[in-house]
Amino acid sequence: MRAFIAIELPPEIKTALTDIQRHLREGGLKARWVRSESIHLTLKFLGEIAPEKTEPISSTMKAVADGFAPFALAAAGFGVFPRLNNARVLWAGFSDGAADLIELQKELDAALSARGFAPEKRPFRGHLTLARFRERVDPLKLQTLLQELGGLRIGQWQAADLVLFQSELRPAGPIYTQLASHPLAA
Repeated sequence: MRAFIAIELPPEIKTALTDIQRHLREGGLKARWVRSESIHLTLKFLGEIAPEKTEPISSTMKAVADGFAPFALAAAGFGVFPRLNNARVLWAGFSDGAADLIELQKELDAALSARGFAPEKRPFRGHLTLARFRERVDPLKLQTLLQELGGLRIGQWQAADLVLFQSELRPAGPIYTQLASHPLAA
């Protein structure tokens, strides 16, 4: 099964992000939009794992979560991967909590590496995926829409749990099932 570890977002943040998606869609941006219930903050994509790996992953998550206190996150700012003239992913970033988020991801990655999972090769860039582009997007139009949003701050919440999800790919979009959850408890 495909699996990943993430931080869930509260409903009000998902609603605010859905409003942003609607604004961008109304601005003429064509994309495959991530459904509101599927927006999350991925800390570690595990790929295909055997079901018996769930328990060791969960215990590793708990050990890491026990060493961190909940912290504030605030979604703000928008961008694309990999770059404006070849946009493939549209994302929302963070204005608060980025340093704590990076530290949590580093600890989680190191602990999972000790369990045999490949460490991340690229630097972690915490983001919330809002859309994926199948076709080339006019970079000037995209830049104009992103500038309209400027430094819009979406909202603040507490990052309080690490969640292990199973991801089932479907034509209408992925279905995520929670397999384990551990509170940040330091």
